[in-house]
Amino acid sequence: MPDYRVLLVAYHFPPIAGSGVQRALKLAKYLPNSSAKVHVLTCGHSHYPLLDDTLMSEIETEPRIRVHRVCGFDPGGLANRLVPRWNRGPLTRAASAVEQRVYWRLQSTADRWAMPEPEQWWIGSAIRAARRLHGIHGFDAVITTSPPHSCQRVGIELQRTLKLPWIADLRDPIVDNFAYAPRNAAADQFWNTLERDIFDRADSIVTTCPDYAALLTDKYAGAASRTMCITNGFDESDRPAAMSVPRMDAFVISHVGAFYHSQSVGPLLNACRVIRARRPDARIRLRLVGSVSRQQAEHFIDADSEFVQRAGYSRHADALTEMVRANALFLMTPTVPAGRNCIPAKLFEYLAFGRVIVALAHRGSSVDSILQSAGCDGIAYHDNADELADRIETAYDAWRSGFEPRGFDENVVATFRRDQLAERYAALIDSIIRQRRSSRATTRTVVK
Repeated sequence: MPDYRVLLVAYHFPPIAGSGVQRALKLAKYLPNSSAKVHVLTCGHSHYPLLDDTLMSEIETEPRIRVHRVCGFDPGGLANRLVPRWNRGPLTRAASAVEQRVYWRLQSTADRWAMPEPEQWWIGSAIRAARRLHGIHGFDAVITTSPPHSCQRVGIELQRTLKLPWIADLRDPIVDNFAYAPRNAAADQFWNTLERDIFDRADSIVTTCPDYAALLTDKYAGAASRTMCITNGFDESDRPAAMSVPRMDAFVISHVGAFYHSQSVGPLLNACRVIRARRPDARIRLRLVGSVSRQQAEHFIDADSEFVQRAGYSRHADALTEMVRANALFLMTPTVPAGRNCIPAKLFEYLAFGRVIVALAHRGSSVDSILQSAGCDGIAYHDNADELADRIETAYDAWRSGFEPRGFDENVVATFRRDQLAERYAALIDSIIRQRRSSRATTRTVVK
């Protein structure tokens, strides 16, 4: 791959944390291995419920990566603009507290009234910054990754005005999302129009789930040649040196990630309760590492405190440690039909760490296919969720008998290494740049 300059537009980027930042972070980390120079354009604030200052250490020493932080008129950016800054250094504690209070009030108001989403107010500033940076660096291609999906407007505008080759990276579905719930007809029209504009203009559309890629190619005529799936993955540097689990006094099954909307904690709690009722002497401990929404918290009863440990949000490194220490890891796709259109990003780290996986998924979905191809036999399905207790009990009995997990098919697991996935992305970038240049050369020849 030649020495291309790539603009990566990602609203969520470290120190902002959460599973959504990992794709952009790992692309920035590994694309330079294919000779790309990566310029990341991201929001200019760190007002977010989840923060992890350690993530930037993965890229901060790489000279081929530059991060450009731009404040817009979204709640976080506006809070930065409204609080006076008398120097370029960090805010005083008092000023920081004022800025945080301003942010939360703005965010609370935006959550109630913003249509379609608060981050849309960053887009104008991002477009202006992208044009300015292109004038300085001369980008060969643009990647916009979402959600927030309004960020795709940056790619649409740069492709329209600057004719830059553009890849629209959809980490989650837009209107086919399991959590899609537009507030009104205007919001529904906005999202449907955005999705159509992406397919009208993008040189390539990349999804993280084969099921979603197939849905889109059926939905949009002529999209098959421009739509592909490059899944999320795991970073080889995160894999533990020792794969065995220290023997503990209880069987620990952990879920790393959030429970919200139709990503319900209910089936997992019910399955554990069933096992405890069947076998009162069973030593099972359930660890929930991640946030649980207020709605999902209603599934808990007082008796659950006897076996449930709610660890809350953990930094990425700590979340990986939780995976390593667990005897089994729980994976779930959202219960609604659209839940088959996504693959939980933690699936690939689960596979890489070799722990027993107990999953509740859609039968025949991409998640089902990946797990089965890797050799996982602990899958229950949404159309028969009662099987989940049996899958957990089987894993518990294996642990009690001293069985060591055999791991998964390494040939399958290796295909999800982040560095190899970045190579696929680099090949795609090279392909669309070459196609665009070839098209321009052909056009000039015809004109002559």
